[in-house]
Amino acid sequence: MTTATPPRPPVPRPTDARPRTSAVPGTARTLDPFRILRRHLLLILSSIFTGVVLGFVAFVLFYFLLPRYSAVVVFEIRGSLDEGFDPTVGDIERQDVVTRLAATEMFLLVSRPVLEAAVKQPDVLQTKWYRENFAGDLDVGELDEIDEAVDELEEDLRARLIAGSNLFTLGWSNGTA
Repeated sequence: MTTATPPRPPVPRPTDARPRTSAVPGTARTLDPFRILRRHLLLILSSIFTGVVLGFVAFVLFYFLLPRYSAVVVFEIRGSLDEGFDPTVGDIERQDVVTRLAATEMFLLVSRPVLEAAVKQPDVLQTKWYRENFAGDLDVGELDEIDEAVDELEEDLRARLIAGSNLFTLGWSNGTA
């Protein structure tokens, strides 16, 4: 036989001395936006000031530290014609051949003779980058100026093979164009 536990008497809840409000729509307390703004005015103003100061500091740091101009050129390694009368080129199926060809082309693109020929072009000699960094008081395009420009290009240019593809890139970035 089992015995049942006697039921507990209900715990009396404390009653509030205030009368209950009726749940009639329209009697809810409205929010005043101007009062909320006045209450948080110091926090809002300090947030705006902090944002302006941090934005200005970030702008100055990025202006001097990050390059402003950059360029990337993508090259594709394609196969050669098998026969002189073929309408399309053959596909290079072996990755080691693609890697070898891309490495050869990357080396040739950043070689000193190619960079010297590129810097001697009249369009390059008239750029802001060349005039501000290398052009002296004498005639533009002197040998020592071109050598300095080629030295800087050798440091700034970067060639990269895109793995698993027939593509490679040549990139440059600098503070002035």
